[in-house]
Amino acid sequence: MPKLELQKFSGKISQWQEFWDGFRSAVHDDGSLAKVDKFKYLKSYLEEPARSVVSGFSLTDADYDAAIELLRKRYAKPGVIKRAHINELINLAPVFHEKNVQRLRKLHDQIETHYRAMEAQGIDKESYSSVVVPVLMGKVPENLRNNMIRFGVNHMEWNLDDMLVALSKEVEVLEGHVPIIQSVGGMMKPVAKFEGVKSRGENKQQPTASALFTTEKEGLKKCVYCFGSHNPENCESVTDINERKNMLVKFARCFTCLKSGHRSFRCHSRIVCKICKAGNHQLSICTNNCTHLGDKEVRTK
Repeated sequence: MPKLELQKFSGKISQWQEFWDGFRSAVHDDGSLAKVDKFKYLKSYLEEPARSVVSGFSLTDADYDAAIELLRKRYAKPGVIKRAHINELINLAPVFHEKNVQRLRKLHDQIETHYRAMEAQGIDKESYSSVVVPVLMGKVPENLRNNMIRFGVNHMEWNLDDMLVALSKEVEVLEGHVPIIQSVGGMMKPVAKFEGVKSRGENKQQPTASALFTTEKEGLKKCVYCFGSHNPENCESVTDINERKNMLVKFARCFTCLKSGHRSFRCHSRIVCKICKAGNHQLSICTNNCTHLGDKEVRTK
């Protein structure tokens, strides 16, 4: 007989439909196989406690039909399957930090798996979204959740599909930052060790914002607007101040140090703008009429 690679079924009701669809296609509907052989296949792909459901049947043609009927009666229950998926969605592990991109992607994929399974069962998403969506929104980091709501439409009326679309967009944005960060112990941490920023009390001299984007390796710099190898204030791809500010808001970055994960009113950096000499903001978003380019100052048009 041909070797089959089918997912085994242990009795987890949310996995019944996937198992049955695969088994029916590969074995149950195969007219070249005798029913007793189909029964052998069936038992080989059942694990406890599902296996015990048919353990009392003999390997005969008649008992195969009876075993299939009993399994379907036990597990093919749309209402029970729906509750099982909802319960698993509610009990998904939360993600506490937006830099943990891998876990955010895993959370998204887990949610989508359950959503697609219920869609395949013909379960109306409107019948459970009002319960599930608020719980799942609480499982994503606060900054990410705020971005989803801020740039979403009618978020109070979202169904699970709407939430998945919003979450997918934010995760894709974060995944776009992966080339400039590295995974350490499952958490995403900055690659660069920034110069000019020292601990409190170590040096009273105020660091400049541009120093935050200079690494120890050959003065390599990264722009938060276009991800080019230059200081953000020298960005020629995004030159409009309002557009730069909108991008910082979109990516939940601080207006003072341009780092993500906090707002300017919670920033511990003591930075004074080189342009206006007074503003507590990064010089790339200074609204004064000049832009600092390296050692030169050029008037904007």
